[in-house]
Amino acid sequence: MKRWFVQLVILAAAGLALADSSVPARRETPPAGEKRSTRYIVPQERAHLFYYTRKPVVFWTPSTADVKRLEDRLPDLVEKSRALTKLLPKWGRQYVGFVGAQRRKVIWVNLFCVDSFDLDPTQPFVVSDGGECFCRADYDVVAGTFSNFNCNGEG
Repeated sequence: MKRWFVQLVILAAAGLALADSSVPARRETPPAGEKRSTRYIVPQERAHLFYYTRKPVVFWTPSTADVKRLEDRLPDLVEKSRALTKLLPKWGRQYVGFVGAQRRKVIWVNLFCVDSFDLDPTQPFVVSDGGECFCRADYDVVAGTFSNFNCNGEG
């Protein structure tokens, strides 16, 4: 049996997110009979906590229509891998909007297994290892295409 060593590191910046009262800092218990949401559109003002780069980035909040178009194309992205296709309905998602090359709107989607790990999609996290349970990709909103798709390794 493979052992996955998953090291979760909550970003130091997450502490700042707790001070933001406009977005709940903790998961709320859903009403009886309802499942917790495993998908989160990250608001522009919190995006820097979820998407880190050394280059300056302009963030924006994806609309539900933008996310729906991304979701409609997501099966095409993972269809080459039978393992990933099976994980698709089990992945939680975080959606971060940023302005990419040529001033194009891009959505970075962070995919993670919700059955294997108790992760709150409203909070930033960084994972080392974990294999195909942790993947990410960039989605160009105008072109409707994905790039930079990758998954974590195992170790």
